[in-house]
Amino acid sequence: MCIRDSTICWQDWNIEHWGTKWNGDLIDLTLTSTHGTLTLDTAWSAPLPILFALSVRYPQRTINATYTYEGDTTATHITFRYGTTIDATIT
Repeated sequence: MCIRDSTICWQDWNIEHWGTKWNGDLIDLTLTSTHGTLTLDTAWSAPLPILFALSVRYPQRTINATYTYEGDTTATHITFRYGTTIDATIT
């Protein structure tokens, strides 16, 4: 991790905690009593560390994510529960 003048560099922190160099730009957030849907745009990759952390923090919930990379024709669907990846498929 980069430290300059006793300060952690934002990009290194983001990569370590988000899995991408920038945090996500919120596109849409929908919450109901039974589920939630978060749509965001990030650089480089899906913020898998955040999704994993949510599954640890809320172990009774199933966290489903679908993501694509810019210019790619496939999508990855991943499911977390109890801090574990329980499914990952590419379509």
